[in-house]
Amino acid sequence: MEALPIVRTILLAAAGVTAKRTGGVHLNVATQGDALPNVVLMSVGGGEGLSHEGADGLLHDRVRIWARARTAKEADQLGIAIDKALHGYSGIVSGATVQLVEKVLTTSDHDDKAEVQRSIIDVRIHWRRAP
Repeated sequence: MEALPIVRTILLAAAGVTAKRTGGVHLNVATQGDALPNVVLMSVGGGEGLSHEGADGLLHDRVRIWARARTAKEADQLGIAIDKALHGYSGIVSGATVQLVEKVLTTSDHDDKAEVQRSIIDVRIHWRRAP
């Protein structure tokens, strides 16, 4: 859960993501009535890293990202922009040190009958809290 604001900050700063979305970047659930395309971030796992010598000092969180849009094409384009912004990212975000963001999987659940289409990206973020 702690990694969600970090991922949100990275996405809000990414010009490619901003160009593909009209709505917000939300934690856990989109605000009712928010414009599409938009982004929803959810925590799906995490924990501290271990090595043979004990704790490695890193936190390892898995984040699921829904790129939501009215059409499958828009959802896919937003998903690609999110992937480009996050996969391989490292740097300092709000004082926290992000060692690496790596893509775990991408998928979609497009349904012609649905009002909202989703491109789904899971990433793992390896990071340290701000001192």
